[in-house]
Amino acid sequence: MRLQRLACFLLTTVLLVAVSGCASDNVVFLTKTSFGIDVSSEPAGVNIGYDRFEGYVGPRFDSGAVPPVAASFETNGKLFDRAIRQVYATGEAARVVTSAGKAASAPDMKGTHKVMIFSTGTALGLKLGFGSTGATDMFTLGYKRREASVIPITNGTFSAVVATLQNDVSAGSRADTEFGVQQYFATGEAAVSVAGLREVKGLFMRRFEALDQSRGALSAASCLAALPDADLPRVWANGETNKLLGGPTAAAALRGKPTAEARAIYISTIATPDENNRQWTSSLEKHQNFVCALAGR
Repeated sequence: MRLQRLACFLLTTVLLVAVSGCASDNVVFLTKTSFGIDVSSEPAGVNIGYDRFEGYVGPRFDSGAVPPVAASFETNGKLFDRAIRQVYATGEAARVVTSAGKAASAPDMKGTHKVMIFSTGTALGLKLGFGSTGATDMFTLGYKRREASVIPITNGTFSAVVATLQNDVSAGSRADTEFGVQQYFATGEAAVSVAGLREVKGLFMRRFEALDQSRGALSAASCLAALPDADLPRVWANGETNKLLGGPTAAAALRGKPTAEARAIYISTIATPDENNRQWTSSLEKHQNFVCALAGR
């Protein structure tokens, strides 16, 4: 199946080049999306499939200008009351729809040019199973993403393209299961405008934030493993002080549990990134330093 998808992806790119012509006088811009949900009651479960391809083949002028195209796809994440929003735009429409207002004058697209290729292929699959109480007892998420670009460079000029994907899954129970998707694809000036959107810039910032938090949690867990049980109350108290463990009685709750269970709850709690909260990163760093100093590291 993996080889079949890769072959289809490469074949589609080749076909795009063939359709556009070697002289690249034409712009080929296409998107293809499938999104399906299957809900069953016996046994209780949900299967969600999302598949999308986006491709651009066209001229890239020596000035660096690229015919602007833009596409977006977004769902509200709901299983039953589902809403889908999709945008497909080219030329002036792409420049306007990605800017705050009317776009500035278009760049010159005359003169010599070469072929530029930009494409993405995404496949997402989610399978959930629910027990007799309605709670999730089985969760499987599959994700495949391919991105490819061939962009000529002339006189040191490298044209802009951007492609993003954000997927949010919530599966606490059958009643509150959500599967959200947000995707952008753009070239030229439209790509620059999309890259400046707060939610797109936030994707990169949250990625680094989550990475820092994951490293801090891993380090704290490693140091915790070197501590004797007698030192654990001090760890719980510091975690509570830094507001990493929940409410004001979190430390007391951990002290009241068997040691092995308390350690597992603690590690699970601090290892859950809050990528939208920079204060969490700072608090986790302070706590990690405390735990590691306690372990003599």
